[in-house]
Amino acid sequence: MTDTCAIKRANGTTTQDATTGTVSDGYDTLVTTKCKLQMPTAIARPQEVGGRTSFMVRLELHLPVGTTPEIKADDIVTVTAVGDLSDVNLLNRTFRVVGPPAKSLATALRFEVQEYAS
Repeated sequence: MTDTCAIKRANGTTTQDATTGTVSDGYDTLVTTKCKLQMPTAIARPQEVGGRTSFMVRLELHLPVGTTPEIKADDIVTVTAVGDLSDVNLLNRTFRVVGPPAKSLATALRFEVQEYAS
């Protein structure tokens, strides 16, 4: 794993921008760790959104086994650095964890994630 991700969780607080009035959720950073994003299958799933069909591609976030705190659904992952051979377009992209991994003898923790628009 050559990329780096920061993983954060909502802490129940909010802040309001004095100029725009926009309210934002507060987050605590759980960990910054090595990571890898991967598309395990190249099959796009159709999904009905607002009366239109869009296609969602499944993405996986891989984290080292035993080096992270418990990651939960709805945690937010931001790619903070990319390796020499990684796609530079991943830098600063943000994803939401969909669910926890479950696997015996895992060589990496593999979480399904979706692109996150704040």
